[in-house]
Amino acid sequence: MTAERSTPPHPPDRRAGLDRLGLVLDAVLVDLGGTIVAEAPPGTAVADLRVTILRDGLAALRAVRAAGVPTAAVTNTAVMVEADVRSLLGPSGLDAQLDVVVTSVDVGVAKPDPAAVVEALRRLGGVAPHRALLIGDADADAGAAAAAGVHHLDIRDDDRPLLTAITEWLATQAPPTRPQ
Repeated sequence: MTAERSTPPHPPDRRAGLDRLGLVLDAVLVDLGGTIVAEAPPGTAVADLRVTILRDGLAALRAVRAAGVPTAAVTNTAVMVEADVRSLLGPSGLDAQLDVVVTSVDVGVAKPDPAAVVEALRRLGGVAPHRALLIGDADADAGAAAAAGVHHLDIRDDDRPLLTAITEWLATQAPPTRPQ
């Protein structure tokens, strides 16, 4: 008797791991600088800012939204409000993948204060903190997530594609229980 190996007819779809995303989360929040786009040096003039997408940031946001989960950016800036950030992100396609953008200027305080995270959850329709994930690359992101009561995925020093990091984090989460 010989054992047969079955080969899938198509390569695995990297989005396949997101099939449970909407069961676990009602929102995915991302930091921008250092997480989705290359971070500009402090003091860079707004007119000199350029958007360089990191990893698979755009594809990951598209996949999250395709899974039916809204997205938001929560970002520390020195002078930019939501409209400025959206204008900067527009040509890259990132703006269209963000349902909400909240800056530290919009809320009057920078992360690790949770105000931007709390405001993003409110703007997304009142998402419960335990049903949200903040993806970031800095202690300020981790602190804001903890203070707001949302899940946190730290991607600093992580070379995996963002979509892989999300699906692997999702695999560690227990499925939600349904009331009986």
